[in-house]
Amino acid sequence: MKLRVIKTLKEAKAHNPYEPGLLEIPGQWAQAVVSLIGILDEHRNTGLIVTNVGPGSPAATAGVARGDILLQYDGVPLDQTSTLKRLTGPYIEGGDIARQVVIEAVRGKNEMRFEVAGGRLGITVSAFFRHLIPAQH
Repeated sequence: MKLRVIKTLKEAKAHNPYEPGLLEIPGQWAQAVVSLIGILDEHRNTGLIVTNVGPGSPAATAGVARGDILLQYDGVPLDQTSTLKRLTGPYIEGGDIARQVVIEAVRGKNEMRFEVAGGRLGITVSAFFRHLIPAQH
């Protein structure tokens, strides 16, 4: 079987993940991509990957970083982006001070805990990426 070299997003979307393929990435991204694949493989069925953190946002102030996998928000498992949205929605912003909540996460192999005021975090997250890795390699 021939090994396919994938160079573009279009080629990646068309590629069957159960067939061998080689993803061509810029050299400076190599270590980050390998780490991300390992994290996503381990947390295939739970967690949300942080895709962006707003500067000065509550999440940034707490230490949340792009690439972190958020596992729980105030003790509730995070399996879909709608779950996080539902959990952060009820808090009043601006008026009363929201109570502190704990976000459990992983960064690489390290377990993390962040304390933030309940409410919007100032981040974007995705559950999509974890589904891109096939259950069987």
